[in-house]
Formats: sequence, structure tokens, C-alpha cells
Amino acid sequence: VPSSAKGKCFLKCLLDNAHLLEDNGTFNKENGDAKADHYLSTNATLLNTAKQISQQCPKNVNYTPTGKDDCEYAYKLTVCADGVAKTV
Repeated sequence: VPSSAKGKCFLKCLLDNAHLLEDNGTFNKENGDAKADHYLSTNATLLNTAKQISQQCPKNVNYTPTGKDDCEYAYKLTVCADGVAKTV
């Protein structure tokens, strides 16, 4: 997971373009779950992992975005997702 300032903002850009972030910069669980259902419905293991990430990471990220241009939240969310994916 990239940790430079540019890398963190790149992650935010990816999450934004996938419509996984709300306007205030927080995770959009409804869109995350819908995308998981759409793209991973044929792979129960990956779908389960995505659902665990969607449920756990927004709660486990101990950071509140300060606005739409805040890249730190996207970074912390991605680090959490990477950690959850490695444990499943």
C-alpha cells in the first residue's frame, strides 16, 4: 500500500472514482456492498472477504476525514482492507 502523500491521494482517487467514498470522504458501505455483490457473486470466498472489509474497516479506521480532499482516510481504509484480506 503506497504511503507517500501522492500515493495516499492516488488511493483516494481510486476509491472516489469507484464511488466508494461519500462527499465528506467517508466510506460508502452501500456502494461497496453493491459492487461486491455485482463483481464477486460467483466467488463466495472473495465476496465474503469484501463484505468483511466493508463491515470492519470503516469502524476500525481510527480517523475522521477532514473533508473531500483528505487522503489519509483512504490510505488507512486501504491498509485495513489489506490486513483483513490477508487474514481470510
